[in-house]
Amino acid sequence: MYKTLSKGGSSYDVMALQQLINIAGKKHNIRIVTDGDFGQITKSTLMIIQEHMGVEANGVCDLLTWQALYKETEINQLKLKNFVYAGMSEDQYFPEHQRKDIIVLHHTAGGPNPYYVRDHFQKKKSRIGTLIIIGGKGKYDGVALQIYGHPSQWAYHINIWGNFNVYEGRREENKNHETRMAKRTIAVEVCNYGYLSYLDGKFWFMSKGKKIKAVDDEDAIDYGEKGYRGKRYYHRYTTKQIESLRDFIVKSAEYYGINLDKPEEGFDKRWFDYSWDATRGEQNLFSHSSVRSKSDMHPQPELIDMLNSL
Repeated sequence: MYKTLSKGGSSYDVMALQQLINIAGKKHNIRIVTDGDFGQITKSTLMIIQEHMGVEANGVCDLLTWQALYKETEINQLKLKNFVYAGMSEDQYFPEHQRKDIIVLHHTAGGPNPYYVRDHFQKKKSRIGTLIIIGGKGKYDGVALQIYGHPSQWAYHINIWGNFNVYEGRREENKNHETRMAKRTIAVEVCNYGYLSYLDGKFWFMSKGKKIKAVDDEDAIDYGEKGYRGKRYYHRYTTKQIESLRDFIVKSAEYYGINLDKPEEGFDKRWFDYSWDATRGEQNLFSHSSVRSKSDMHPQPELIDMLNSL
């Protein structure tokens, strides 16, 4: 869950550490370059911060140092369980703080590793991402990876154009609407392979017609002949993911004072359908599936049960 970092390393995780060093170092007039390279300056500076925090000043960022940095910087503003900070570079999201009044749920369609998703966003160079990425089955199951410095910051993550034309085909106005929605929303990605194909007696995650990853039978869900958004089989969300997703929704609603709208008849499969209210920004909790024609979050029964427990 926590990566141990030391001199000689070079990665986005080192960059996240450097960001926390700078936040913790403000009161001591300490600031280093956030370049992702763990050199002597990063090691020496970390040792100074470790000494101030009361942990062993060895220049290695281990579990105790990560936990001390989280406490010192108060980076986990939402007080999420299973929290890990793995921030993108500060030019990959918008630093200005925005008031949030909508919660949006996504899934990744790219596997269980949240660090892979973070790295994908980082490489896009177009300020795309969600505040939290929830890891899937395996080493990072249920881990809530935060990739902005603060929940009130934002990046692009909603794609409406081509699916619902809020402004009747006027592309520029639709794009402006997407920007306004991105600013208002606090969003999460749940790591998942998305829809699956059943070939040669196995479930497969496919890309461009090629088999990429076999998925165990127990990790697939069958929506029957009618399917969901034209697909019969999907990758199942894990119990830990659903628990972390609930934690995110509850803590986000508490932090921003969002009074969650529940359907009168309760949450069910219909909640994942297209929604004009969601598209116009008049629904304060929705799935990305509600504003686009392609599949995104799918209506797994355990997920619906969780929503009804809110």
